[in-house]
Amino acid sequence: MHKRVAIICEYAVFPERVGGMDRFFVAFDKVLKEKGYHVAWFFKTAKKYPFYENLKVFNAEGKNLESFFLKTCNASQLKFDIVITHFLQPVSLFYKHIKNQQNAYIISVDHNPRPLLGTPIKKLLKNRVKGMLYSNFVDSIVGVSKYTTNQIVQDFGRHISNKTKVVYNGIDYSIFNKQIIDRKSKPINFIVVSHLRKSKGIQDLIKAVNLIDKKLHKNIAIDIYGEGPFREKLIQLSNDYKLENVISFKGSSPNINSTLYKYHYLIQPTYMECFSL
Repeated sequence: MHKRVAIICEYAVFPERVGGMDRFFVAFDKVLKEKGYHVAWFFKTAKKYPFYENLKVFNAEGKNLESFFLKTCNASQLKFDIVITHFLQPVSLFYKHIKNQQNAYIISVDHNPRPLLGTPIKKLLKNRVKGMLYSNFVDSIVGVSKYTTNQIVQDFGRHISNKTKVVYNGIDYSIFNKQIIDRKSKPINFIVVSHLRKSKGIQDLIKAVNLIDKKLHKNIAIDIYGEGPFREKLIQLSNDYKLENVISFKGSSPNINSTLYKYHYLIQPTYMECFSL
């Protein structure tokens, strides 16, 4: 009997960005099918484009993904033997609803960073209550680093440590062009590849560049790739410091793998990462 797998991802799929997670999703789908599994993907939002053409995708169109999954399965009488979640809270009432509806083996994958200043006491207490009430409905919890699994146990209680494991993110290095740039050439080209939110620290990079002797700016070029809620503030900060000729905001790109080799250095000013790609 072929097993049916549902993969629920609080993730936006769009052609302007093809990152490490997109490559993992497509590769994972291929391997599962080769092993005889039937696979269905549930995304927060999903535009149709060739990279995902072989995946069976259900698009929540920005609606609440958890409710969308339960309603879609109920309306279409979909049944799954295994349910895997990505970027959702690793323990919550949602998993009880999945277990009651599907009676599936549930794997929760945690990629999410924690608050920079630690989890507030009120939220930590809520998480501990969730751990007591709902952790039995999750069969396996995967963290993408040891840091992540430690945080999961800290958030939801030591009693879940026996179902928590580390599986590191993988990187397909074969898709990257080899760097052959002359490191003595000018200007020195830097690249930043990041979701543009405050915790990524790009505002600190901009402030640091402003502190450099202005005479050296002609020898520096920084390209920032990515989108996010902090984009306009970062652009404004760069303009305030008159760094338009030094820092360029390139938006999202599906071709980062064939772009990196053109740069001398990659800058990653982020405050923390669970496991950076």
